[in-house]
Parts: sequence; C-alpha cells; structure tokens
Amino acid sequence: MKIIFMSPKKACLSILYALFTNTRKNEWIGPRVFDVWGLPTKRILKAYKLRLYPTVEQQARIDHTLDCCRFVFNHMLDRQQKIYTRRGEHMSAYDMQKVLTRMKNYLPWLRDADSKALKYACCQVEDAYKHFFKKQCGFPHFKKKRQCAASYTTTKGTSIHIEQRQVKLPLLGWIEARGGKIPDGVIKRATIQRSATGKYYASILM
Repeated sequence: MKIIFMSPKKACLSILYALFTNTRKNEWIGPRVFDVWGLPTKRILKAYKLRLYPTVEQQARIDHTLDCCRFVFNHMLDRQQKIYTRRGEHMSAYDMQKVLTRMKNYLPWLRDADSKALKYACCQVEDAYKHFFKKQCGFPHFKKKRQCAASYTTTKGTSIHIEQRQVKLPLLGWIEARGGKIPDGVIKRATIQRSATGKYYASILM
C-alpha cells in the first residue's frame, strides 16, 4: 500500500473536491446534504415554476405531445391490465419503451412528439402500478381526453436552458417566459402543463 503525505491545506482541498464533485464523471455538482450524523444523503431537488407564452406553432406542438403522452399512457396501461389478468405479470418501463419504439413504425404521428416525454409516460405507468401494489394509492386509471388540466415531462435536462424572460425546451425551442429568478444549477427535467383555462406553465426541476 502506497502512503501519500500532503500538507493540511492540500488535504482540505482534496476533501472539498471529493465532496463537491462527481468522481465518475469529474463534474462539479455542488454541495451535498448531510444528516445529523454527518453522513451524506440525497441532494434536495427544487422545482421552479414559470408562466409560458408560446406562439401558435409552439402551442400546437405542446398540445400534440400532450395528446401523444395520454395515448401512450392509456395504451400501456391497457396492455398492463391484460397481461396481469392473463399471466399475473406486468411489464417494466424498459419493456414498454421497446413496445413504444415498434409503435412508431405504424403510428408515425408519435414521432412528431417529444420522444423523452413519451418514454416518461411509460415510466409513469410502471410507477402507478408500483404504488398500487405497495398500497400507496388506488388502481391506475385511464387519462381522459377532456381532462381539465394536462401535463408531460421531458427528461433531457441538457437541452433545457434558461435565460432572462425565456426558456428553451426540447422540440419547442425558445419560449417567452415569466416567473421568479432561477439560480444557476444542473437542470434535471421540466414538466410542461396546460391549465384548465388554457394557460401554459413549465416546472423546472434542479
């Protein structure tokens, strides 16, 4: 075993670097959160809500992705119910995403929607079943077309950018936005919502 001696100052800097960086990707991830025993815990994520003012074309793209996500969710939920009734099994999110890829061959209009949002809809079906089996909620139900409010989540954080009074979202490009000041940080995902009154919002998770 090789022993390395270093000055106290260099040792402190090495410890801080280990705490504030991702050792696998060598990325700066910010301070970690520690519990009462001084042990590192999961980082706390926070969502920031923005009011969106999309153009007519951007509204059409948002509405199309909302419709596609609802269709995928209902289709996968229907498959889950049939598989569980026949064999007592259920599909994983990965299995549903493979089915989704095949669906795009005979349902080409799915290709015009946000692909990450469609995959996330499959994850939502899996999560709904997990919560049901853990008795945390009721049995999953189908989403209605005429729901008062609708939303979808895009998970490609590297394609989401925020500047003064505008936000860039996958498939939509730059959209005029209003809201509170959002600090710099790593963006995980964004949830785009259409309210019952026809207003559009984006919830940015960091």
